[in-house]
Amino acid sequence: MMVAVGSTLAICAVHLRLNQRTGLRARLRTPDGDRVWLAIGALLIGLLTVSLFFDMAQYAAVVGHSNARLDAERGYKRLPAVVIHSRVPLTHNARDIEFKDHGSANGPYRYEYRGFRLLAKAPTRFYLISRTAHYRDGVVVLPDDGTAWLAIRAPGRTPGATSAAPASRPRTGSPDRW
Repeated sequence: MMVAVGSTLAICAVHLRLNQRTGLRARLRTPDGDRVWLAIGALLIGLLTVSLFFDMAQYAAVVGHSNARLDAERGYKRLPAVVIHSRVPLTHNARDIEFKDHGSANGPYRYEYRGFRLLAKAPTRFYLISRTAHYRDGVVVLPDDGTAWLAIRAPGRTPGATSAAPASRPRTGSPDRW
């Protein structure tokens, strides 16, 4: 922030220096001097912009880290729960994941993993974390390539829980308007 404050004060000084002489004759006598001051002013504006961008990026990083730490301490309750049904055994380092092998009689998706939470979904990957993970624990990256399908449940729901659909309001009017 000190760089931003210093750049702002320097820009004000350049502005005052350039507006000190208002006469046309004074400007015609020293055009090179004004160019130097204009270049210095442009450089200081660039420095101010870069320093403010850097400060905002640092602030966003600190807020992101503190939010991630707080979410981890609360047990990732706001993230959706995931049950993975896989064709192949998954290798991961996540702790407290329940594993079941249903055998070949249950079809191609015989391996089941419970206890994951969904952090993010990219076009070709799922980013998962254990429901009991801590702040510094790793993330499991699962490719979205057809070797597994994921049953994703809303946050705070127990597996298998359902809710009744809200009652729909009766429609009034002619069927042409529906």
